[in-house]
Amino acid sequence: MTEKSLFWTTGGSGDGASTYTRADWSKALKIAGACRSFEGVAPNFLNELVGSVPSANTARIGTGGALVDGKPYENSAPVDVTIPSAVGAGNTRIDRIVLRANWTAQTVRITRIPGSDAVSPTAPVITQTSETTYDIMLYQALVTTAGVVTLTDERVMADLAAGDVSSTMIADGAVITAKIPDASIPNSKLSEGSMPYGVQVTNSGALTIPASAVAYTVPFNSEVFDDDTMHDNSTNNTRLTCKRAGRYFVTINIQGGLGSGGTYVMARITKNGTSNVIGQVTQGPSGYILSTSYFELALNDYLELVVAQNGTGTGNVNSGAALFSMAYDG
Repeated sequence: MTEKSLFWTTGGSGDGASTYTRADWSKALKIAGACRSFEGVAPNFLNELVGSVPSANTARIGTGGALVDGKPYENSAPVDVTIPSAVGAGNTRIDRIVLRANWTAQTVRITRIPGSDAVSPTAPVITQTSETTYDIMLYQALVTTAGVVTLTDERVMADLAAGDVSSTMIADGAVITAKIPDASIPNSKLSEGSMPYGVQVTNSGALTIPASAVAYTVPFNSEVFDDDTMHDNSTNNTRLTCKRAGRYFVTINIQGGLGSGGTYVMARITKNGTSNVIGQVTQGPSGYILSTSYFELALNDYLELVVAQNGTGTGNVNSGAALFSMAYDG
């Protein structure tokens, strides 16, 4: 038998017509063991009920297993589902292919739910009344008047949902690199401990540094990159803000800024808008400063770059000649 479901009242209709054997119990445990949730298609079991279109007016559902309203289900051979052509000029239709648990018939079977012919059709609704009639979705089947069928995958794997496993459920040291296959975790899924969170900002226009060693807090209106919304180009654009507590590499790079008659350009890093200087460097007449420091910051601490030069006239920093960055190190 191609399709079979378990367990029903024996001696009755459908799949409950006979007693269950040890092979049936073994099959049910295999399906349940492949599933990590209470319902859905069993991942990595046979061919996962994958759909295909072998010919016009036909959708084919491959082998696989599932849990449907608490009933283990197995399809041991491909099942072809007839999809009648849409009717009416310019019309198409969307049918749904589901696994339906029918408690009266005592079966779980691949079932087509017909839609309505329309210029812009919508998919028919499914039924999910537990212990009566219960559907889980497999595919949408869009069909034209010529019988051309296009499948849209709606399968939901009986797998762990996002958030089902929290960090408190994983013992320290339980996951080591040897247990993670190469390239199995994309960059977008890396944890904060591995992700190189950082920000780098610059000036898109020339900056004017006051004369006579007057301190000037540098605004930055252009982001080279910002991985963690640590900077805003318009609001408080002098600040780089810590969004996760930890240690940071902080780099400043300034070219120019020395006014006429000046002998030095000074740059210092302040924290939280006070005179709390946590890094300072002074450069001679060349007016070129490059410095990297290492700081520990609390959540929402912010850093600013303050510069000064002792020329009798103002100093200029050309567009893009000032860089301010910080990178999270853990």
